[in-house]
Amino acid sequence: MFIAISIRSDVIYLLHELVHQPRGNMELSEMRKKHVSWLTSDPRVVLMYCAQKSFISLVHNTIQLTVLGLRYYLANFKCLF
Repeated sequence: MFIAISIRSDVIYLLHELVHQPRGNMELSEMRKKHVSWLTSDPRVVLMYCAQKSFISLVHNTIQLTVLGLRYYLANFKCLF
């Protein structure tokens, strides 16, 4: 499946942020306050894409990194940075 480079880099960046959070999770409000500026795509699109691919789970108001998301991040983050 082809992903536009901007959303792919947004996905990697979101996963990067989650990797460096305690317990791999972040409140949606925290993401909106601090991290929306680094996204080139609509944050809702990035979140829904990641949730659909099971890279994250959305529980209540929390974004949680999944094992699949961690694996994807580790396999792809060097390609973009």
